[in-house]
Amino acid sequence: MDMKKPASGCTPYLVVLAIALAAVAAVNGSFLAVLGGGRADLIDEWLFSAAVQLGLVSVPFLLLAFLHVASRTPWLVGMALTFGLWGYFAYDVLAHRHEGRGVNIGLSLIMLASPLLISAICMIAARRELQR
Repeated sequence: MDMKKPASGCTPYLVVLAIALAAVAAVNGSFLAVLGGGRADLIDEWLFSAAVQLGLVSVPFLLLAFLHVASRTPWLVGMALTFGLWGYFAYDVLAHRHEGRGVNIGLSLIMLASPLLISAICMIAARRELQR
């Protein structure tokens, strides 16, 4: 799916890492800032959770990098969807923290499916860009 001259070397993969780190750091940073730091004995759970979150965020962008999609449109669409969804996730957790309602199962399932959904939308954007 070469759209233009593909980026050389490890540059696209560094972009993937930067996007994933920005999304996960923003959400977890907002949780720590508002909810306060956790107990020191929970650091293993935080690290595992952050690793899983990095994996979830990275999937669509790894696909774009692997397929050498050099067009900006699919990357920007993916970033907008990713940051929008993760931002809404942070808002949902923080806005309803005092209601005692528990976990939003619907949103949690959407978050688990988000790598596939965002990847599909990015591929549609890449294909449309290729057809121009």
